[in-house]
Amino acid sequence: MVENRGDWARVEVTRNTLCDHCNEKESCGVMLENGRQSWALVKNPLGARPGDLVELSIKDNVVLWGALTIYAIPLAGLLLFVFLALYLNSRLGEPLGRDTLAILAGGVGLSLSFLLVRQVSRRWKFLAEGAPVISRIFTEQTGQERQ
Repeated sequence: MVENRGDWARVEVTRNTLCDHCNEKESCGVMLENGRQSWALVKNPLGARPGDLVELSIKDNVVLWGALTIYAIPLAGLLLFVFLALYLNSRLGEPLGRDTLAILAGGVGLSLSFLLVRQVSRRWKFLAEGAPVISRIFTEQTGQERQ
C-alpha cells in the first residue's frame, strides 16, 4: 500500500503480486503487463498502512456485470443496427446491397455501443459498492498475514 486516505487507500498493483497465485488469471480482464506498475483506489476496511503488503478482492457480481457490459452491449448494438438497417432497406425497396448495408450498419452500431460502454464504465468506476477491497494484510518481511 502506498497511501492511506481514510476509508480508502491508494495501492500499487503489479502483475506479479496480483496475478501469479490467482486461480482466475487465465480468464481475468485485468491484463496488466508483467512487472508493469499501476495504481488503484480501493476500500480500506482493515486499516492498512503505507508499506503494508495487501491482498485485494472484488465482488463476483462486479466482475460479472463488467464482463456483460464489455461483451453484451457491443454485440447488442451491432445486431440491433444490422437488423434495423436491413428492415429499413427492405421497406425502402432495397436501394443498397444487403451485405454492404449490413457491414456499414454493424460498424456504426458497434462504434456507438463502444461509446456507451465507455460512459457506463466511467460511471461504475466511482460506485463504492463495486470498488476493490483490501481483504488481507501481510507483513512485508515474512509474508505472514497480519492480525
